[in-house]
Amino acid sequence: KSGPRGLALFQAERASMSESICYLHVGTGKTGSTAIQYALTREHRYLASQGIDYPDFSENLDIASAGKPTAGNGMVLYRKLRNGNVLGPIRTVRGHVEKGRRFVISCEGLWLLPRATLASFATGINDLGFDVRCLVVFRPQVDYLVSHYLQLVKAATMHWSIGLEDYVIEAVKKMRSGKANLNWLLVCEELAEVFGKDKIAVYWYPSLISSGLDEVVRRFFAWIDVPMPEGSTGRGIVNPSPNGEALMILRMMNSAGLGGRAFANEFLSQAHAAKLLDKRPMLSKERLVLIDGLTRRDNQEMLKRYASGYSVEAVGDSPFDLPVDQPLLRKEVVAEMLQMAGQVLARNGRV
Repeated sequence: KSGPRGLALFQAERASMSESICYLHVGTGKTGSTAIQYALTREHRYLASQGIDYPDFSENLDIASAGKPTAGNGMVLYRKLRNGNVLGPIRTVRGHVEKGRRFVISCEGLWLLPRATLASFATGINDLGFDVRCLVVFRPQVDYLVSHYLQLVKAATMHWSIGLEDYVIEAVKKMRSGKANLNWLLVCEELAEVFGKDKIAVYWYPSLISSGLDEVVRRFFAWIDVPMPEGSTGRGIVNPSPNGEALMILRMMNSAGLGGRAFANEFLSQAHAAKLLDKRPMLSKERLVLIDGLTRRDNQEMLKRYASGYSVEAVGDSPFDLPVDQPLLRKEVVAEMLQMAGQVLARNGRV
């Protein structure tokens, strides 16, 4: 191309490329993903007016807008990628996006994909004409392990006889052998290899949540370079996690074949509304100290290298400082929760 017209076309193409961005939110689990995805769904018209699309890749935005948790608009893409199918997700993306605009893919499981698969997916999006930027949010590994176990219990995919301590003991064995992908420093190094260090953003969930429930969504909107709409907050879907008493009820229901995601969501929502779900430690101090010893140094190094704006102190206090071990279950709370569980089962014709 030559001459003023050719130069203008070249500049227009470069401007289009600079605005053609895929924001890829890859996880990790239980770090505010539900709140982010609900905000993206609720504000999709506002975002579109700002040049950012949240395409319905997985045909689940109606579910999210109704106030129910989803795995994000990238859920179906992730499932196909997990099975080694890269071409299918790329075709899906191509059919939903428009060059010259920006769009978001959110699914908290994407970070678990093999590096080669994630790299092929990113390359495919690049080939569509989009620059790919990645966001990953971490929480301490002990919190991640507890949350992951609780999600398995809620879905009744964890055998009811396996307790939290048993699950964590096995996870620690895998961490020590290098079989568990729970070293956040190594995860960041792999993401940096896939996307480029300057294209990944790393947030530390405990620091975000310490500033309020809205902060996770505010920081996400800041990452995609869009101001939060006036009057909007980051609050929306409540996706409560069990405490010790609720966990006992869920395992009991699972052992009888009465549990599962639908029961757990309704039961926990009711327990949350009754303010019965406290945040007391669910693991022994011994386990907390063990996992902290395995992860603290690498977490601090990860924050230092990849999470600008955080100090190494953000990792938090050592569990050595905990005054007491895990608390005993409260009989009165168990009794109230048992009554709630019976009501949920009765409403759904299970008893």
